[in-house]
Amino acid sequence: MMVKRAAGARLWKCLSVRQPYAWAIMKGAKDIENRNRMSNHIGRLYIHAGKKERTDDVEDCVARVAKHFGVSVSEMLDDYRRHDSRGRGAIIGSVHMFGCARQHESAWFTGRYGYLLRDPKPLSKPIPFKGLPGFFYFTP
Repeated sequence: MMVKRAAGARLWKCLSVRQPYAWAIMKGAKDIENRNRMSNHIGRLYIHAGKKERTDDVEDCVARVAKHFGVSVSEMLDDYRRHDSRGRGAIIGSVHMFGCARQHESAWFTGRYGYLLRDPKPLSKPIPFKGLPGFFYFTP
């Protein structure tokens, strides 16, 4: 894909993820993102929290994150609600994507492919942006 940008402008590679999963990635609990397409990307990947939430998945996701950190579900639910109130429809941080797997031992792996993630770095202030399906580029 050809991308036009101003000389010297930074270009971020981004991926939209629905809540509560974008939050779980930024917390460092979700170490894999399930997708139907393989990717060869290695390096920083910015996470865009989509505007839509997988409502049926919130309780399970929050419980899994709470278990990961050894804290109460109510504590994590409060954290999620604080984050979610300012983190939808915005780029919320970045992770290091270090591979793509067809099989993985992570409890989060359920897809055809799993993007392997580590080293989350939440942004201090989310950047509002509509987002796009799949990978997309953003110039901050």
